[in-house]
Amino acid sequence: MLKPEPISISLLTSVVTPAVVYARDDGTIVTGEPANRRAVSNPDRVGREFKRRLGDPTPVMLGGTPHAVTSLLAALLADAVAKVTETEGSPPANVVLTHPANWGPYRRELFEEVPQLAGVPQARMITEPEADSEVELGELPIRGVAWSGAAPTTCRSSRCRSAWR
Repeated sequence: MLKPEPISISLLTSVVTPAVVYARDDGTIVTGEPANRRAVSNPDRVGREFKRRLGDPTPVMLGGTPHAVTSLLAALLADAVAKVTETEGSPPANVVLTHPANWGPYRRELFEEVPQLAGVPQARMITEPEADSEVELGELPIRGVAWSGAAPTTCRSSRCRSAWR
């Protein structure tokens, strides 16, 4: 059994980065720990836990500006992929996005937009229980980014058990 080799993608040398976004005055979206730090001084510009809002037609308001949940999730994914690329010197070989098994076709269709918006068209989409099963059976070849929309996780090994929770 291969042991995961985590890749640090955050400033605090963690393999998990916070699923937090911050909207700057100029409209730029900042993600992860830098966004989390800005929450103290500008809480109205910070968004967290918005994956559950996927499918809600009401946009997420950050600093008085509306943002689609898909675009915020895409910003998180793009940042995770960029950090892996910077750390490893090349883009991740695999990107796996998981979603709850109870999501219907509408939410899955919206979630499928996320990798396209993030510039990661080769991402594989599976349910969280499928991912758990494939990891347990050793059938999920991950060498790159595993991400559920809650917290991106990266690993160098061919399997990454910690990616799914």
